[in-house]
Amino acid sequence: MDNLFINQDLHFSTATRLTISPPFIVNYFIHLACTDKEIGIFGSGNQTRNVMHLDDATEILWCAAQEPHLIGDTYFVTSPEHLTARKIAEMIVKIFQGGKVIQVEWSEDRRRMEIDHVRFSSARLEAITGWRARYDFLSGLKRTRKVLDLKPDNGYQR
Repeated sequence: MDNLFINQDLHFSTATRLTISPPFIVNYFIHLACTDKEIGIFGSGNQTRNVMHLDDATEILWCAAQEPHLIGDTYFVTSPEHLTARKIAEMIVKIFQGGKVIQVEWSEDRRRMEIDHVRFSSARLEAITGWRARYDFLSGLKRTRKVLDLKPDNGYQR
């Protein structure tokens, strides 16, 4: 069997039932904002992350699966944005009009696991396929908010 490996970064979606467990930190922050809870940011919040809307992730997975010349290799796929944890949380609070960003001191366990700055690039895959992420973080958040607002049974209505 031929394999194609795509390594994705943090992603978030417009699904009306958000997956809110930790590798889905953006969805978790959205959940906290929608339920008007505090969003704890460790340390200064200057840790950088890439984020990508799930629609972009599924699009590139579908496209890559249709490209036989990609089989047998490994690629990173991400949006070009590199945002701090604080900026991610602040943008979510603003768009979802709820929650509050607070600073949380590092626990020893969390600090040991933290990698500080993540800077992935999908330039190699983009050069081969021509694919580009369609959603920047702000437009993806607005799209997610719109979908959640349209679903009266999502538990997030104010």
